[in-house]
Order: sequence, then C-alpha cells, then structure tokens
Amino acid sequence: MNVTEPYKKANRLFHPADTIVDVNGSKVGGKYLGIMAGPCSVESEKQIVEVAKAVKASGAKDGVECKLLKI
Repeated sequence: MNVTEPYKKANRLFHPADTIVDVNGSKVGGKYLGIMAGPCSVESEKQIVEVAKAVKASGAKDGVECKLLKI
C-alpha cells in the first residue's frame, strides 16, 4: 500500500478513534489531559525530590509517580 497521506499512523482518516493510554489508573489522551513537567536536567537527588514534592503539593493526582532515571 502506498502512503498517500502524511503521518498515516496518526492521521484521522486511518485511525479515527482517540488513543487513550492508562498509566497506573491515570488516563492520557482523548478528553484526558496529561501534563508532564520538571527540570530539563537533574543536578542532584535533593533537587528532584523537592520538585516531586512541589508537584504533589500543587495537586498532582495520587498514583502519579516521579522517577529519576539515570542513564
């Protein structure tokens, strides 16, 4: 099949239904808005823990986790 429309996987002509992803009970997609925020880089464990606490204090939904990934 030739690709005649750009972005075939995301194009509503080929996939008309909303994609909704469930992440530990928190839905993202469709009418569910997910917001991700944080520092662009992590300089210390103390910094990221303070950011996570501030996000939770601002009303982040319970069950949403902040994880520090070290590559």
